[in-house]
Amino acid sequence: PKVVYDEASGRFFVLALTRHATQALSNFQLGVSVSGDPNDGWSLYEFANQLDGEGIDYEQLGFGPRGVYLTGNYIQFQGWPNPAVNHANGVWTMDKNQLTAGQNATIWFSSDLASVTGLAGTMKAAIAHTAPPAGLDGLILSFQPLTITANVVVHGVHLPVNFPASGPTFEMHY
Repeated sequence: PKVVYDEASGRFFVLALTRHATQALSNFQLGVSVSGDPNDGWSLYEFANQLDGEGIDYEQLGFGPRGVYLTGNYIQFQGWPNPAVNHANGVWTMDKNQLTAGQNATIWFSSDLASVTGLAGTMKAAIAHTAPPAGLDGLILSFQPLTITANVVVHGVHLPVNFPASGPTFEMHY
């Protein structure tokens, strides 16, 4: 589990994974404190993170001024369907205002962000805990270990004016 305090919203966020091997399910468990005091209560969210029968590991949590970002690497658990599928990563983008208000959150999902080689990298961290450069809401770090020299790439996250009605776009920065 991960526990992170977001200074901008004044809230604590808790992230954990569940894995139900017999049901071939993998879920994110996300908790958001209702105030800056974690003893005041929590809004709890659960949603599936699998894609084509794969679950998630190496989950990460990060923030931008308007978004909350969850990242993870896909993993094929033994006995899960679609053994030929090989996704590398996933990014889940949610509206921070909806989460901190305890509302149902719109979730935008993106998979297989490309690295320098053009292949999908593995997501090692959502690193947007501080204010990102102008024009971006968040920064996502990916790592491409499939080459002799590993590549690290930072993806800038753009949120449209009408987010969360429209989803994020990602821009690769070297």
